[in-house]
Amino acid sequence: MARLEALTVVGTDVVGRWESVESYALDAKRGTENRAAGSGASSTKNPSPDWDLGQGFDLVFERAINGWPEVSERIRQIAMPIVSKVTQHVEQDHYDFVDDGSTASGFDVATALTGEPSCWLQHRTEIVDGKGQRIVRIGAMFSNHCGIRGDAMVRRGVVAAAIAYCLEAAGYGTEIVALSGQREGSSRMWSIVKVKRAGEMLDLNRAAVALANPGMLRRLQFGIVEGDERVHRDIRSNGYGIPTDPSSDMLKAEGIDHFVSTDVVNLDDAGIVSYVLDALRKQGVALK
Repeated sequence: MARLEALTVVGTDVVGRWESVESYALDAKRGTENRAAGSGASSTKNPSPDWDLGQGFDLVFERAINGWPEVSERIRQIAMPIVSKVTQHVEQDHYDFVDDGSTASGFDVATALTGEPSCWLQHRTEIVDGKGQRIVRIGAMFSNHCGIRGDAMVRRGVVAAAIAYCLEAAGYGTEIVALSGQREGSSRMWSIVKVKRAGEMLDLNRAAVALANPGMLRRLQFGIVEGDERVHRDIRSNGYGIPTDPSSDMLKAEGIDHFVSTDVVNLDDAGIVSYVLDALRKQGVALK
C-alpha cells in the first residue's frame, strides 16, 4: 500500500506536516484511493447540508486547490470595519537625557566619560509612523466533534482569517498553520498544515478553505486517516478518534502566538468582531 509520506510516528502519536493546503489535499485524495483494509469511507459519503455544507469530497478537493471565494468575501466583510480601527503606527522606545537621577531609568556611562553632566536616561514610548516588525504565528484548529454543524466551523475559520487580515493591515507579519488533533486511548494523531508563511501575501481564498471549510476535517482529514495503516490501527478503532486541542507545551514548541481552539464555533458576527479585537490587543496592536 502507498503510504502518506508526510506522516511519521513519534512515540504513540502519528504526526503529519504539510507545507501547503494543496499538498495536504493531494495526500487526502491518495488516501481515499488507498484505504486501509477494513476502513470506512466517511470521506466520500453523500454530502449533507449540516455536516459538510453539501460538499462532496471532489468539491472540497477542488476548493483546496483553487480557493473558496464566497467565504473569503465574508472574511473581508467582517475584517474591514475592524481594519478601520487599526492604526498604521507602532510604538517606539526612546531614552532622553535628564538631570534628575531620581526619575531616571538608566545611566549612560559612555556619555558620562565625555564630561557631559546630564547622563541619566529617562525611558519613554512614542507612537510613530511605520510598520511593525513582529511576526505573529496563528494556529487554528479545523477538527471538531461530529455534532458540530458545518456553518459553525465556518465561523471559527472566519475568526482566524480575520485576525490574520487585521494583523497584516497593522503592519505585522503573519504565519498561519491549520491543525487537527484526534485521540483514541493513548494514541494521538496531529495534522499540521502550513497555510501562510511570513513574507507571503495573505491569500484569503486559500485561507478560507484551510481554516473555515468543514470539509478540511470531514472530507480531507478523514481521507488522510483512512489511507494509512498506522492511523487506521491506532485511531480508527472507534470512528475517527475524539477531537483534542494541543497542549500549551505543544503550542509553545510550534511557536504559536495566538491559538483559535475547537470551541470557537458558536460566535455570531458581533462575537467574532469582539474576539478579533481582543486578539489584536493581546498582540499589541494599537486601535483607534
